Amino acid sequence: MNSPKSSLLSLLLGISLTTGTTLALEISLTRYFSITRNYHFAFLVVSLAFLGYGASGTFITFLRQKKQLTITSWPSWLCLFYSLAIFSCFFITNSLTFDLIELSWAPQKLFLFPFFFLLLAIPFFFSGAVVSLTISQFPGQISMIYFADLTGAALGVVSVLGLFSIWGDRGIFPSLMLLPLLASVLFASKNHKMVKILTGFIFILGVVLLWRQPSFCEFKISPYKPLSLALRYPQATILTTKWNAISRVDIIKSPAIRYAPGLNLFYEKELPPQLGIAIDGQEISALTSFTPTDKDEQLLNFLNHLPPSFVYSLISCPKVLLISPRAGLDLLLAVYHQAKEIKAIESNPLLLEILQTDLGDFYGHLYGQPRIKALNSNPRAGLSKIGSNFEIIAFPFTDVFGATSTGLYGFQENYLYTQESFRQAFNLLSPQGWIIQNFYLLPPPRQELRALATWLKVLKDKGLSP
Repeated sequence: MNSPKSSLLSLLLGISLTTGTTLALEISLTRYFSITRNYHFAFLVVSLAFLGYGASGTFITFLRQKKQLTITSWPSWLCLFYSLAIFSCFFITNSLTFDLIELSWAPQKLFLFPFFFLLLAIPFFFSGAVVSLTISQFPGQISMIYFADLTGAALGVVSVLGLFSIWGDRGIFPSLMLLPLLASVLFASKNHKMVKILTGFIFILGVVLLWRQPSFCEFKISPYKPLSLALRYPQATILTTKWNAISRVDIIKSPAIRYAPGLNLFYEKELPPQLGIAIDGQEISALTSFTPTDKDEQLLNFLNHLPPSFVYSLISCPKVLLISPRAGLDLLLAVYHQAKEIKAIESNPLLLEILQTDLGDFYGHLYGQPRIKALNSNPRAGLSKIGSNFEIIAFPFTDVFGATSTGLYGFQENYLYTQESFRQAFNLLSPQGWIIQNFYLLPPPRQELRALATWLKVLKDKGLSP
């Protein structure tokens, strides 16, 4: 860059691309940890970013002491290294086999933990160095640089939401590594030929990775997550995988998918065909085949032997509200017992799309029936606008299929099971209505006691004597 005046536009665009990539990288790493490990790892991403930015401040101080801040090629080189760090650090991290569960029999792997996260702080170091160095070189344009910083960050947050839907896991990090290369070109002056040559070479490499999407770019899911466990069975396979901004949804066929929680022990007949739907490799629910034929009506007889059928037997053609039914049995139970109106609150639009399109024939196009209406909303928000006077309100299971077997239940959080949420649901009930809550058997009893105590508090606040 020759002067602040002649290169102001390039300067601001370069800063916007750098900070936009940084925010997109943070969100991408959050999704990466949520899918490959567990959600609690995702909380460390912000700390990683601050660590990298803090280290970059030390680096800038070192340059100031050496009186090398005037070297105009620094921002361009740093963007080049930033691009390389994004993909290389992801590749190394994705290749490591590290999971907290392994510490119980391999405590020496604890030493991988700091390396694991220091490695991912490297891209943020280069990003922070670019911004800090640019401000140091052009103090007179600090307000414009700050504006470009915030604008780029905002655009990065918005743009990354669409990148997962377009490229999935194999394309997200190759696409992110291209943006700092564009910033490198904007920062480079006519005299920085070597930077431009290397930038062009790496850009071509990134485009090839994005186009070919090799298997080593795929997120490597922990072998201890429910999706990995289900795929260990003979003839288990993933039929299709889809992405959106908030989730990865896998449709799987596996002998492990046999789902009828609470089924009467005296029921000895075969269950209908079932497919598994895994969300972020963690939450697996079973989708039961349904078509309106006499044969399937007989196969669905097992629904009469599930605990919620007791409530349906007390009310003829009820009005039903299903909260986060996913692909479970709640909707099928309501249809089987001839509910006159069914409303479902589902937070994941991709799951609704899959059930209506890809698995529509398998699921009997249930969401296409006039009596069934689906609201795409967060459950807590949906309760405030779904209507009222329901005769049955069904909460989802408090634990996801497979989480307890891996010892991960303690890391799950769900704000649907709070006093405020229970109070909202209670207000939607008809005078003779029922609320259904199912729990997996986890000795010693704790989930059911916690829910019971919460309901007692809600009812007492209502002036009732349970």
